[in-house]
Amino acid sequence: MKTEVLTQRSNLWREMRVGVFTASRYSDIMTEPRTKAAREANEWSETAKSYGLEKLAELITGVPADTFHSEPTRWGMEHEAEAFTRAIPVIESVFGASIEKPEGRNAFILHPTEHSIGCSPDGVIGDAGLLELKCPWNPVNHLRTVRARAMPEKHTEQVQGSLWITGRQWYAFCSYDPRVEAAGLDPLFVARVCRDERYITEFLAPRVIRFRDWVFDEFERLTGKAPF
Repeated sequence: MKTEVLTQRSNLWREMRVGVFTASRYSDIMTEPRTKAAREANEWSETAKSYGLEKLAELITGVPADTFHSEPTRWGMEHEAEAFTRAIPVIESVFGASIEKPEGRNAFILHPTEHSIGCSPDGVIGDAGLLELKCPWNPVNHLRTVRARAMPEKHTEQVQGSLWITGRQWYAFCSYDPRVEAAGLDPLFVARVCRDERYITEFLAPRVIRFRDWVFDEFERLTGKAPF
């Protein structure tokens, strides 16, 4: 029953993301090409191109690209509710604000003015915050975060992208691993990440918008139609 509910929820979530450029993949868009010539020519990296093809296929077929559930993905899905429950009292105590979990179609938020750009935060905190829950399949990743006492840099694009899309000011980043509790460690790590307006305005937003337009242009070139 638990697996069935998770599958139904994730199917709805994937359907809402079809053809939408989501914050969880902005790290792919921001990846630089390997060669100097490609960088100087303002080309996309192979990682970005691969993501672009996924979005192009979604626009053409209407079928979500990410239908496969890997073991790390299943682990995260199965422990997300538990992590959220454990995070509630910590968030309310540390940040002094209540937290709500977006459900159904409210779980995916679109940018108010930029078409087909969106994000799905794990929670909404007060009137200015968001929640990001990570449940690493590999416990090394959780311990690395705990030892650094900071959010891993690899999540910067997703977190700052979500703040851009929602207009909010900060994120409560949480890493959760129940397996460390047996050793007497707190399974939940929480860090506050503030909005970086310069990074968003000068680097992230312009690149994501240009990437979206590139994929839309490819769609129109192939089909002879505008995507929307």
